[in-house]
Amino acid sequence: MYEISILLNEKQCLIGNAYAMCSEKDSAPYHAIETLLKGPEVALPEGVTFKDKDGHTRKVTRIKWWIPAHYEIKERLHLGSELTSDHKLADMPLDSGYLYPLAYKPAFIGHYWMNDKIPKSLSHNCACLDYSIAEGGKLVAYKWRGEKQLKESHFERCK
Repeated sequence: MYEISILLNEKQCLIGNAYAMCSEKDSAPYHAIETLLKGPEVALPEGVTFKDKDGHTRKVTRIKWWIPAHYEIKERLHLGSELTSDHKLADMPLDSGYLYPLAYKPAFIGHYWMNDKIPKSLSHNCACLDYSIAEGGKLVAYKWRGEKQLKESHFERCK
C-alpha cells in the first residue's frame, strides 16, 4: 500500500516519525495499517445491520477478499448473526480492487476468529490461523512447504 510504502526505509522498516503518523486515527497511514491488520471494510447499505460475535450491532463489515467476484455478495462479506434487510445487499457495489487473485502466492492471516473444529483453508491460496485461542480455542499453525495450493493436512493444532 502506498500510504505505508512512503514511510519505510531501504530495509522496509518504518522510519522514525512513522509510528506517530500511523497512530493518528484520521490519517491515511492509520487506515492503511487497519486494513493490513484486519482486512478491508465496507459500509452496509442504509438499514442493513448485523450482530457481531459479542452482540454489538454493526453497520460496517469486513470483505472476504479471498472469495472470487463471481460469488454472491452475501458470501463475500463477513456477516454475523441477525442480518437485517439482506435483500438490499444484492445491489451493493463491492470494489474488486480488494480481491486476492487465485494466481497469487498463499496468504496466512489472522483477526477473523475462526471457530471450526478442524482448521481449513479459506480458499486454495488463503488460510486463517486465528482460531480464537484467546477465547479457549486452539493455537493453529500451517507447515508451508512451497505449495501453491494449500493442503488441509499441513495445518497443525496445539493441544
